[in-house]
Amino acid sequence: MTILCIRAPNQAQLDPSGPGARHTGTAPGVAPERCRECGRRHGTVVRCLPDGRWFDADDQTWRDRRGRRARWPNVVEYAGVRDRPVSVRRVRLSAEPGARTRKLCQRCQMVHEAARGALRRHLRALGRRALGDESNRNRGRFVVWAGEGG
Repeated sequence: MTILCIRAPNQAQLDPSGPGARHTGTAPGVAPERCRECGRRHGTVVRCLPDGRWFDADDQTWRDRRGRRARWPNVVEYAGVRDRPVSVRRVRLSAEPGARTRKLCQRCQMVHEAARGALRRHLRALGRRALGDESNRNRGRFVVWAGEGG
């Protein structure tokens, strides 16, 4: 029995098990995905400075953390440049199952999660203070319990 490889025009191959078969993943002519926050393209490698600026090869300019145009670095600042791969994917911004998703790069996703984590820690501390939980205040110090009788 021969397995027939069905392939629609401009689409990924359905059965990539044959000899010489390859998986294309996306249709040709489709623009690569971009991050909704900073505008970075998926699959590219960007040059990043330690202060958060990155080089946009499409516009031949440097951009800041928010994707706005920034000043060019001097020689000392450029010495700390690093090449980083960009991975854009769909991220659900809230914990609700029916929530919308947005396309974010890994850096913007981490920034968003850091803000959510800070809010979560703040609300947890307020809840502990409201309940009178003293362990939150004494965390990291040795507390001597006198006990009864003494």
